[in-house]
Amino acid sequence: MFPLTGVGLACYFACLAVGYVGGPFLLAVARVVVVVAGGWLALALGGGLVGLSLASAAAFALFGGGMFWVARRRFARLTTEADRARSVVLTR
Repeated sequence: MFPLTGVGLACYFACLAVGYVGGPFLLAVARVVVVVAGGWLALALGGGLVGLSLASAAAFALFGGGMFWVARRRFARLTTEADRARSVVLTR
């Protein structure tokens, strides 16, 4: 779980550094929703602390994996735009 948390936070701050806020914000909100809904469901079904831990782990897995996917897509797009700009400069 800790590697996904680290990847998620690294990608979160990398996206914020390049001015991309929408995707990271939505994933942070989704993480909170998963924790609250999963925790409520775990307590309602009698899961106790194990259920709460699983809800928290699922939320961090969603956040880490989602942030990796969002950052990869965003930086691939930035790289493509930079390559196009570089080719325009080189052809002039």
